[in-house]
Amino acid sequence: MAIGAPVRLVALCTVLVGVLIGAPVATPASAAGNYPPVPRGSYTGCVGLKRPSPPLTAAQMAHIEQKILAQHPGDVDSGAPCPGGPVIVKLVPGREWLARQLQGQFGSELAIFVGLTAWHGRPGKSPVCGTLPVVPDRRDNVALSLHLDTTTVSSGSNFTGTVALINKGPRPFEADIGQPLLAMLVKVGSNRVVGIFSGGTAGTGLRVRLAPRRSETIRVRGGTARCDGGTGSALPPGLYGVTVLVRDENASLPGEVPFSAYVSPAHPLRVVTAKGPS
Repeated sequence: MAIGAPVRLVALCTVLVGVLIGAPVATPASAAGNYPPVPRGSYTGCVGLKRPSPPLTAAQMAHIEQKILAQHPGDVDSGAPCPGGPVIVKLVPGREWLARQLQGQFGSELAIFVGLTAWHGRPGKSPVCGTLPVVPDRRDNVALSLHLDTTTVSSGSNFTGTVALINKGPRPFEADIGQPLLAMLVKVGSNRVVGIFSGGTAGTGLRVRLAPRRSETIRVRGGTARCDGGTGSALPPGLYGVTVLVRDENASLPGEVPFSAYVSPAHPLRVVTAKGPS
């Protein structure tokens, strides 16, 4: 991803698909008005950052940006220059080794963030996403099925999948869903969110119009940025559950009846230790 404006986490999700390991069928997984429950993390833009001395020129900052991106294209999530410096660099979760390297190379010319944490010479403390609150279960005649493209993912990496939305009723069904949907990783047997996607997502609108017995497939994206309050930017290895909200984006309009539902079968995802830098 090219270094440009800093990424701001955006809740792009819409109808509720919650898949919780060991959770009872009747346990709602999220609130339509508060999903994903993503905190701001440690990133606050240029406010409060230590300025380099002497200040950096626009040309110097552009050179730094280009050099970092050219040398580490798969490890940089986003970044932006502050007036006079420093250059903000947001790294992919799990890249503390690169944060240490860049700090030694550029010093105060950089402000480094890794996933949702700030780097100050050592791994930072992750924010807390919290617990998904309860929402009504309004599946009616619409069924949801979540499919992940993998059963394992490396700590710090992202994963993808799809949600199938099926109209099982006798009448047509319509909803403004939007895509991709963002997945949450939850602690096994609970609604506590511990991992999220922390990168930038270019979402698009998606109006679902389903005749009886027809289906629509919606893309899902998730990540393993840590948000359980622990130290480090990437979720530790282990077995987790997956939750994805799916709802009508216009459900909050006056007179609208919100559609939300979730898939009850457990859908595990195992996070494994990432390989070190080559």
